[in-house]
Amino acid sequence: MGIKYMRVGSDAVASARLQDAPQAEARFMSLLQTLEPAFREVVRQALFDVNGRFTKFAMAPSSAAGHHSMPGGNLLHTLDVADCALQIAARYEGLVDNQVLLTAALLHDIGKAEEYQKLPHAVTLSEWGAMLGHKLLGCAMVWTALEPLRAQSEERALAVMNAIGSSAGRSFDMRGPATLEAIILSKADQISAAADLYRQSLQSCRAFQGLRHRHLAEAPRHPCALPRLPDASAPKPPIQSSRAKWYSARRGA
Repeated sequence: MGIKYMRVGSDAVASARLQDAPQAEARFMSLLQTLEPAFREVVRQALFDVNGRFTKFAMAPSSAAGHHSMPGGNLLHTLDVADCALQIAARYEGLVDNQVLLTAALLHDIGKAEEYQKLPHAVTLSEWGAMLGHKLLGCAMVWTALEPLRAQSEERALAVMNAIGSSAGRSFDMRGPATLEAIILSKADQISAAADLYRQSLQSCRAFQGLRHRHLAEAPRHPCALPRLPDASAPKPPIQSSRAKWYSARRGA
């Protein structure tokens, strides 16, 4: 029996996600307004100063046949990553610069505005995507937009760029994450991508063992698809460690 793989990017899912576009754009603008002026200006110059770039960024898929692969998936993924990253950062208050983190999260996949092209029956890499990839494209798009921030803080500008351009698999070309902000962004990015693939798997089968996807190391399992365990009505004695039981026995003696 052959391995069954899930079908991604169905028309029904794409249509449903496109209906979320106005709310997604409003959420993006809401997050943008929480940035301090110097950071907000970086996002504005990178995404809105070039005619049509924000539309291409927002309507692009986040992958050709993987996570968030429908039109508009890139914006939904960006928002998911930003929200996830801020929630992780809240756990480590005092260790994270939320302005650096959010700026990088909003721009981390800006390069996907040019990475893909829509053909009649498929989404494929563009020449820019095939020869450069979205990380290098994104760094090029953000570099000049960093000037207002660099004028105030060279270190914070570098931190934003490292979070956007660093690669978890360090190479001679792309340096690894050098800040906690970059690490948090990388983890949030991975969580968002995996969660969307698990969501697609669950929607495809509604069973504990889901359909395999080539971007997942294992066939996904969904404990959330299992029926709830019965609620035992009879009260149970509290769980005690062996030491606690020993002390209880000594007191009763």
